Amino acid sequence: MKKIKILVLGCNSFLGYNFTKKIIKNNNFVLLGTINKNSTRIKNDKKTRNFKNFIKYNPILHKKKLIKILNDFKPNVIINFIGNSNFFDKSKKLQVLKNYNTFKNILKSIDLSNINIDHFFNIGTSQEYQHSLLAIKESSKLNPLSEYAKSKLKCHKYGIKWSNKKKN
Repeated sequence: MKKIKILVLGCNSFLGYNFTKKIIKNNNFVLLGTINKNSTRIKNDKKTRNFKNFIKYNPILHKKKLIKILNDFKPNVIINFIGNSNFFDKSKKLQVLKNYNTFKNILKSIDLSNINIDHFFNIGTSQEYQHSLLAIKESSKLNPLSEYAKSKLKCHKYGIKWSNKKKN
């Protein structure tokens, strides 16, 4: 059985880190993960610190680096956990712009690469939805209140348009 190649963008995020810890153990997958230079979670964890398939990558600084990563690794699946939720940014509008531009650059890099991926997953946030005591579903009402949630929703909508163009 051929192993599935997974590129995980943002392994140092909370969800990306926990996903990476689980998937490293699975022999059905070949994993390549991106981390930023300050990835203390990865460096300090016994399960991930010796894993060699991490590449330092900053989506704002290294726009062309992702194209090279894609062409060299040729993933079947890409999972994007990248998202700037820095509440200390002076400009909340800048935070939205960073997340949106980063996401657009990721999709543009996929388009400019020489690969055909089977699946692309962009991880959002429950904050995109209206607060509810009930379980949130994809069909739940959207009502993002924070700038972070608004940026993730904007990325989601852009991703839907990108995906629809790929299908045609």
